[in-house]
This record gives sequence, structure tokens and C-alpha cells, in this order.
Amino acid sequence: MAVTAYELLDPRLQQAALLLQSDPFFYRYFGVWWWPIKALFRDAGFKQGDGLAFGPYIDEDPDFDAVGAELGSAEVITAALAHQHGRFAAGGDLRTDLLGDRVVSILDHDIEP
Repeated sequence: MAVTAYELLDPRLQQAALLLQSDPFFYRYFGVWWWPIKALFRDAGFKQGDGLAFGPYIDEDPDFDAVGAELGSAEVITAALAHQHGRFAAGGDLRTDLLGDRVVSILDHDIEP
């Protein structure tokens, strides 16, 4: 039996994948960490049409490139999940997040065209 991309994921990302499948807007909880998390899913072989919105869209704001750039995948997952848990606990507007000292929009056009 072939191993699926899902089975190869870090167990913490497996849980996130299940949540994203049940509600694609869950991506907003990752805030600025969504882009590195989305890249990890895509690197694992997920693509648009796998029940998750892992199409080619990446926000073009160059400051997003720095989020997690110096970290390995395990550290990205840890940081992203910590950020996600904080946003969940805080509530509020999930369409924006802080990137450094400025407020940025969190909008993935693969999920919200």
C-alpha cells in the first residue's frame, strides 16, 4: 500500500490538515505564519484539489518572506502553532495580524478568491 502525503506529515500538521479540511478558513488563525505553513504542506506534496486549498497563491508582501525563513520545518511548525493558539485564545479580527510593527491583511486567494 502506498504511503500518502498526509501520512508523511508531522503529526502536528496532520491535525491542522484535518481542521483545514473541515473549515478552510481555519488558515486565518495562523496569521502571518500561514505562508510558511502552506509552503510545508505544498512541500509535502499537497496541491490544489486535495481537499485543501494549497494552490500557488503566495502573498507578495516581501516582509512575509522573512517569517520563519531562518527556521527549520519543525521550528516553523512549533512557532506557527504557538501563534495560532494565541490568536485563537485572543479572538478578534482574524483577517489581520501584526508583522513587525504594522498590521497586515491575512488573505489567501486560493481559499477566498
